[in-house]
Amino acid sequence: MQKRKVPVRSNATVASARNCILGRITGRTTPLELIELSEQYRKVYTLLEQTVSEGEANSVLLLGSRGTGKTAVVRKALQALRQKFTPRPLPPTEGGQEEGGQPQTGKTFFEVYLNGLFHTDDRLALREIIRQLHLEQQLDDQQLGSFAECLAFVLNTLSAGSKESTPVIFVLDEIDLFAQHPKQALLYNLFDIAQSSQNPIAVVGLTCRMDFIYLLEKRVKSRFSHRHVYFHPPQTIGQFEQVLQATLCLSPEDPVKEPYYVTEFNKAVQAVLRQPEIQTILKETFELNKDVRTLLRIFYGAVIRLSILSPFLTAGSVLESAVRQRLDQKMEIIQSLSMLELCLLIAMKQQESRQVEAFNFEMVYDDYRDFVQKANSYGGGVRSLFFVKPVAFKAFEHLLSLEMMKPIDGAGVQCPKEHRMVRLLLSSQQIEMGVKAYKECPEAVVRWYVLLLNASGCTGCYRILILIFFNRATS
Repeated sequence: MQKRKVPVRSNATVASARNCILGRITGRTTPLELIELSEQYRKVYTLLEQTVSEGEANSVLLLGSRGTGKTAVVRKALQALRQKFTPRPLPPTEGGQEEGGQPQTGKTFFEVYLNGLFHTDDRLALREIIRQLHLEQQLDDQQLGSFAECLAFVLNTLSAGSKESTPVIFVLDEIDLFAQHPKQALLYNLFDIAQSSQNPIAVVGLTCRMDFIYLLEKRVKSRFSHRHVYFHPPQTIGQFEQVLQATLCLSPEDPVKEPYYVTEFNKAVQAVLRQPEIQTILKETFELNKDVRTLLRIFYGAVIRLSILSPFLTAGSVLESAVRQRLDQKMEIIQSLSMLELCLLIAMKQQESRQVEAFNFEMVYDDYRDFVQKANSYGGGVRSLFFVKPVAFKAFEHLLSLEMMKPIDGAGVQCPKEHRMVRLLLSSQQIEMGVKAYKECPEAVVRWYVLLLNASGCTGCYRILILIFFNRATS
């Protein structure tokens, strides 16, 4: 007899599990396990540990495409250093402890985080350095306002110490954007201080540009240590799934108080990942870009819906989240269009079937009018679909405002609006899916488009209509 699952005793347990997993998905918390990144972690941790414990000055560059674990490795290394060196109100142990043990007393360090996307010039970066080093009061006392004065103040503060001074670790995310600042003053001075070894400082740069070293000026390049740590995306789908499983599964280190729930939750995650539909999503995402974050965003919608009524992940919730995130917005817009606007889109696609890439409203309206007239002559019953030209032109302008098409620069800009050339921005598949999903779409319109795709060599609407009603008569 199969054992009945014990229900979860509190909503706080599910909320704690949900918050832990969401923190790992969004990157707010440090991952518990680094998959296939042990060598990169060892190099980064060793370099930073020498800066904090021995007072060495170092600089290193982490290179790799987005989503390969550069930020995760840096956060994991800094977390381990904080656990080892940050003083706590505990009695010191002789000789210190290894990584993850009791922290050594009297050892601490500062962390400064900069991002090239936020700090778009050196002035903002300097202000952020001063704020994170808690030097605002000293800066206000000296009344430093200009960029040169702030730079001199920060440089004097960093260079005035010795190897016994408090170490400072600089983490420069998107460091390639700092190389675009005028004269690269910030990078030059940071690398210069690290090279002089007067003060324990470490500069860690993160970038996805493999040619970053060629962006540096000669004087900046000469002061860089040229240490590189390379990161690579998962090479196999097994590694891809392993990273996903490590993110979704709960561990004893997570603050979830019910061990039974942790065990059952991990079993549910493994069961979901074995489903054929989920395996298909894994393969498609892996073949698309090998970015684990893309896959984690699919599971985000399923994880955020965890509750006391639904405490475990299910394949249905994951598939629903995948459908919502992969939904084509333009196809949704097509389903909300009026029937007149839908017919105009089909008429535009008919223009493209004639190898006409650019067209205007008059050309589209002629095809639309021919379709309605000839369909009525063959008994298609679409007389109600015909609208006069002013009404159709309003629908045409609405499609233009929805960015279903775009004007062509320099092609009849001075002409009346009806004669200005445009180009369709929708693919055949998008229009086809939108037509098939359109509620209460007349059969003649559906067959018009389907046969338009099959009869792309036709040059007019007449032959297409013959095919439409010939198929209707034989069906």
